[in-house]
Amino acid sequence: MLAEQTVVNRSQHAEFVQTLDGARQLLRLGRLEEAEPLLRGALEVRPDSADAKQLLGLVLSRQGRHEQAAEWIRSAIDDVGGEPALWGNLGGALLESRRADAAASAFQRSLAVRPDHAPTLANLSAAFRQAGQCDEAIVAAARAIELAAGSAGAWNQLGLAMRAAGRHEDAMLAFNRSLELRDDVPGVWSNLAGSLVDLGRFDDAVTAARMGATRGGGDPAALQQCAAVLIRAGRASEAIGVLDGVLEVQPENIAAHVNRGSACMDQARFDDALVSYRRAIELGTTADDAHTGEARSSTALVLLLQGKFDEGWALYEHRWSRPGASPRRPYEDAYVQWSGETLAGRRLLVWGEQGIGDEIMFAGLLGPLRQQGKVIVECDERLVPLLERSMPDVFVLSRRNPPLPAIKRIGVHAQIAMGSLPLHLRPESWSPRSAYLQADAAEVARLRETYGRDRILVGISWHSGNVQEGPKRSLPLAEWGGILAVTGVRFVSLQYGQHSDGSGDLGRQFDGASGRCARSGDVDAAGGRAGLAVGGGRRADLLV
Repeated sequence: MLAEQTVVNRSQHAEFVQTLDGARQLLRLGRLEEAEPLLRGALEVRPDSADAKQLLGLVLSRQGRHEQAAEWIRSAIDDVGGEPALWGNLGGALLESRRADAAASAFQRSLAVRPDHAPTLANLSAAFRQAGQCDEAIVAAARAIELAAGSAGAWNQLGLAMRAAGRHEDAMLAFNRSLELRDDVPGVWSNLAGSLVDLGRFDDAVTAARMGATRGGGDPAALQQCAAVLIRAGRASEAIGVLDGVLEVQPENIAAHVNRGSACMDQARFDDALVSYRRAIELGTTADDAHTGEARSSTALVLLLQGKFDEGWALYEHRWSRPGASPRRPYEDAYVQWSGETLAGRRLLVWGEQGIGDEIMFAGLLGPLRQQGKVIVECDERLVPLLERSMPDVFVLSRRNPPLPAIKRIGVHAQIAMGSLPLHLRPESWSPRSAYLQADAAEVARLRETYGRDRILVGISWHSGNVQEGPKRSLPLAEWGGILAVTGVRFVSLQYGQHSDGSGDLGRQFDGASGRCARSGDVDAAGGRAGLAVGGGRRADLLV
């Protein structure tokens, strides 16, 4: 009887091993829908099989079900311990789930056993980059290249890390090196195109993007990347043509509809943009999907431009789910969301969540709230003196990570993001009836003496650092010649940040009868917030 049972067990084991081998083969062939039931059946027979769990995790990850994949792979680790390959696979699933910190930890556990494994180092670089740790990402990718200089993937990761760190020239060189090693990966061509856009080399960027589409053999993803570059290069008509071709083949491609809406927006074709965005929303499966989130928030912007405020501000709440959205603050879990009810003397925390210009704009809505209760504002550090001076009854704090303990000490009854204020206040327009920002009178007087009273002072700003919209909002100083040549005017820089655009030489270039454009350094030396002191409360007579 024992011999017969042994034969049966051996037979079952052989069948189990054969099932796993078959699943591995299906996984290699990409036949995931066939592999999954095989593995689930195998786990019914052997629920403690780490091999079956790991294979099922890999299948689920390839299907885009990364959270489930991570659960199965973690279960395999619990069963057999931390083999480096298992930790690496877990890191991959977590990375795709955008759980960057957990992914980095998993890759580091794998590297603790195999410290010289270049692919894992490249993946660790991706995790660090996703977590916003650009320096660490660069170090990890560079180490991967030290171990495998011929790895196109490692060079691509180095380029991505350099680009995230704002080192666009270095990023371009890394992507070029990756393509020298292997030029048939469409994604790297797209990455190169992005770095060329960052450098303002739009024609070269379009060439690289089209090369990626060609290497992709007409793959819709590569074509969409090409269209995205065309949009950023200001060639929206060409982008629409590319996207229309994608939608002929894949009429339910949500990303293509969203990108087409963006291209139409660039041409001020608002009704056409709405058609594309609304179609993307119809096709979306969940409100949190990145593409449908972007479609909703973009629809909001179109509606606001058309003066349809009720629907526009409601949809604007979906801005959080669009790619590259500002991170939420921890207050949402700590305090209830203000929903427009009368404050009745209670304390409301209003926290900034976007760029400095947006925070200045939305601060104009604080007036009605200040009449109802105590308002606490958390904002960009550069705005603290301005808001304190302009709104002495508001308690102003600079934004910190983690938040300043003072917020807890004050005691808050409710909270709201600045960009959500219009949802409840809904102004009919953004034209304030009176100025709500106050310049520093002493600083203005001092700057008037510095710049003189013999000419009209005109403040200028010429560069936006916004990754997506910056190129459309910027005008190189070399193209300002006709404006800067106007007589009787002294031009003062209101630009902040570092730029390799020759602004440091403006005093020499525009000195003389045509007027003088002060250098950024002159203004910064005058008081750090001189731009706001000069421009605060002034109307814009000319927008270029």
